[in-house]
Amino acid sequence: GNLTTPLAQHNVDVVVRTPLARRAIIIVGDTTGDPRTYGWQSVAETAYTALKAQGYGAADIRVFNGGNTPLTGQFAEATLSELAGTLTGWAGTNTSHLLVYLVGRSDGFDFDLNPDSPGDETLPAAVLDGWLDGLHAMLPVYGRISVIMDADNAGYYLANLTTPISPTDYSEHRIRLAGAVGGTAQMGTGGSASYSKYFWDEIANGSSLGLAHIRARRVMYGASRRQQVAWLDSNSDNSSDAFDNYRVIYYRPGTGYISGGSAPTIGSAGITPVDLNGPTLQLALWANDVYTTGTVEEVWAEVARPYAVGNADPVLVSFDLDPVAADSEDWTADYFDTSPLAGDYTVTFYARDTDGQVSEALEYTETRTSGEDAYETDDIQGEARLILIDEVPPQLHTLHDATDEDWVRFYGVSGQMLDITAQPWGTASDITLTVVPPVGDPIPFNDNVAGPGSASEEATSWTVTAEGEHFIRVDFTSETVNNTPTAYELSV
Repeated sequence: GNLTTPLAQHNVDVVVRTPLARRAIIIVGDTTGDPRTYGWQSVAETAYTALKAQGYGAADIRVFNGGNTPLTGQFAEATLSELAGTLTGWAGTNTSHLLVYLVGRSDGFDFDLNPDSPGDETLPAAVLDGWLDGLHAMLPVYGRISVIMDADNAGYYLANLTTPISPTDYSEHRIRLAGAVGGTAQMGTGGSASYSKYFWDEIANGSSLGLAHIRARRVMYGASRRQQVAWLDSNSDNSSDAFDNYRVIYYRPGTGYISGGSAPTIGSAGITPVDLNGPTLQLALWANDVYTTGTVEEVWAEVARPYAVGNADPVLVSFDLDPVAADSEDWTADYFDTSPLAGDYTVTFYARDTDGQVSEALEYTETRTSGEDAYETDDIQGEARLILIDEVPPQLHTLHDATDEDWVRFYGVSGQMLDITAQPWGTASDITLTVVPPVGDPIPFNDNVAGPGSASEEATSWTVTAEGEHFIRVDFTSETVNNTPTAYELSV
C-alpha cells in the first residue's frame, strides 16, 4: 500500500496544428467561339474527378471558369482579381503542395481568361510567374508547385514560369508540364482525344506525374502524326530531358490510390478498306476480344487524317465503336471522310473499363493515293509550301489530274550539294522536276532512273549556286502521255 512521492506539477502547453493539405487550382479559359469549348469543359471535369479520386477534398480544389457552363466544384469566374486572391493567400495557407491546371487557349505569352470580364482579360505568363514565386516562400521546404497546361503554345508559356534561385533555390520545387510545346493542342471529339484526357485518366488511377505525362505524350504524338509534342521540365532550366522525368517519375499529386483489377486488353484490331480511294473514303474498323476483369465501359478509335496545310478541318477525330451484339467482346464502327486527302489515315484503338483504366494502344495505317494532297493549294510559285532539307519522312504529294502541278520552297546555301527525288507510286506516270533558283533561269530535270520519258523515280543531284530561297515545281512531263494521276514522295 506504499505510494511514491508525488512529482512536482508542470504546466504543458499543447499546440494543435492544422495538418497541411495538398491543394489544386483548375483554370478553364475563355471558351467563346472556339470549337474546342466543350472539350475544355469536359477535361476540366475529368481533372476534378481525378483529383477527388486521389484524396483531394472539395475544399482543397478551386475551379475558376472562363466559360458560361457551370463546372463541378466551381469556385468563381476566371478573372485576374479572383485568381490573385487565391494565389497570394489561400493557395499558400496550410498547404504542403500545390497543383495548378490550365486548359484553354494561349499565344505563348498570354492565356485567354474570360471574355465577360472587364477588358476581355488574359493571364500573362509573367503575372502567374510572380504569384508562384511568392508562393514558394509560403510552402514548407519540401513543398512543390506543379503546373500542367493543355493549350496552344503551352510550352512557350510555361517557359516563362521559372523559379527564383535567390535567396533560396527553388529550381527543383516547380514542375511544369505542357500538352503541346508550340502550335495547336488537339482536343479531339469533346476532349476525348487530348493530352488532358489521357493524363488525368492516368492520375485518377494512381499514376505519378512523370508516368502520366509519358503516356499522354506518346498517345498524342502518334495520334497527331507527330504534330503535337508534349514537354516536361522539373528544374527550371527550360530543357526537357530524361533527368526531368527522372525527378518526378515517382511523384504523385495525390494518394496514389490504384483502382482494383487489370487494365482492359484488346486481342486484335484493324482496318478494312471499304472505299479507300473513292470520292468519299470509307473504312471499316474493328476491335476483337476486348477483355477486362471488370466491365468494359467504352471502346473507341482515334483517326489521324492527313495533316492539311492551312486547312481548318481537324487532324484528329475520335469516335466510339459499338459491340456487334449484347455482351459481345467484338466491337466495330464505320469511318467516313467526305473530303478525303491523299496520305496516311492512322487509326489507334483503345478500351476503357468502368474503373477508368485504359488499354494499351493498337495502331494501324491505311494510305490513300488519290485525290488532292494535304499541301493544296500549291499550283503556282506564290503558293509554294515549305519543304525541309533531309525532312523525314518524305512529303507525300499527288498530281491529281493531268494539268496539276505542285510547288515547294526551301532555303539553299551556295555550294551545297542536294539530292532531289520524286518517287511516283505506280508505273504509269512520268513526272518532271524544275528548280527555280533565286538568281538565274529555271533548271528542268527529267532524269528518270529508267531513262527519259519513262514512268519511274525522278532523281537528280544538284549543287546550289546562289544562297537564298529556292523553288521546286513538280508536274507531268506531258499532259497527254504517261499522265495517270499519281501520288509521289518528294525529298530534298
